[in-house]
Amino acid sequence: MQKEKGSEHTTKRSDGKKIFVFAAVAVVFIGVAVAAFIWMNNGQGGQKSGQLTPVTNFSHIHGLAVDPTKPNVLYVGTHLGLVRGENDTNWNWVGDYRADFMGFTMHPKGKVFYVSGHKVPDAPFMGVARSSDGGFTWEIIALKGKVDFHTMTISQANPEVLYGWYYRDGKFYKSTDGGRSWQNPRAQGLSNNVVVLATDPVDEKTLWAATQQGLYRSVDGGESFQLKSFRDETVIAIAIDPTNAQILYASIQSGLRKSTDSGQSWQPIGGDMADVVDHLAIDPTDAKIIYAAGESAIYKSTDSGASWKLAKPAERGH
Repeated sequence: MQKEKGSEHTTKRSDGKKIFVFAAVAVVFIGVAVAAFIWMNNGQGGQKSGQLTPVTNFSHIHGLAVDPTKPNVLYVGTHLGLVRGENDTNWNWVGDYRADFMGFTMHPKGKVFYVSGHKVPDAPFMGVARSSDGGFTWEIIALKGKVDFHTMTISQANPEVLYGWYYRDGKFYKSTDGGRSWQNPRAQGLSNNVVVLATDPVDEKTLWAATQQGLYRSVDGGESFQLKSFRDETVIAIAIDPTNAQILYASIQSGLRKSTDSGQSWQPIGGDMADVVDHLAIDPTDAKIIYAAGESAIYKSTDSGASWKLAKPAERGH
């Protein structure tokens, strides 16, 4: 009987150890889960990160960017934040930051975005915000409460250089340190009604400005501009072939145009699209693939703009 008692005592001790180990593992698991929840829900500058959230309709498109590392992925800056599409079907909100992404541009190597807009909690205007993790978290890095760029673009040749246009003060802005500080080049000769900016893929000092009075070009980093095309006509969108700077695409009220001689001459392209094209983006890995967006849809061309198909209907309205 003594042996049996000893055996019973040993069993109880073993069960106690099992219970203790189970409790310890549970505590560790809960701790890891809580830490993961905190990590996923807190981004730079106090902005929430969240996950990819499916979206069926989005509208008020402000910009397009094709991921250079995943060319089947298209990013869309909208009135309520960033949308990510994959293979023209799998559309998701990126993160939880729901500001109005008016000025929207992507680093030529991908993953890093810059935006400007409004509707931030503690300032009337966002200034310039940056994401370094594919749009999940954002940090306001400059000009908070001071500007709301409706167009902003990064230099494809030198991504430390960014350009922006602020419609309220009618000034042209330039940064040479990745958006952390900004100056005002003279922008001599530039129309006072800039619609969109685009940069040359090779020369960091060359950029284009689509305006309500035509298409302008600067070859000195924004110090001066010269009218190149579409005199007294509104140019709504502009895109430059990332593999050949002589090839440009432009949107005007009467449709899409293409130039193969740096804007000296233009030819009509495209099929029947229901929208006036407000934004253009070219796949940096395959320049034959072009995306075009209006307010109500996104279109895709795989033959350098000769023909188009509907990639994503977008609900009208805000």
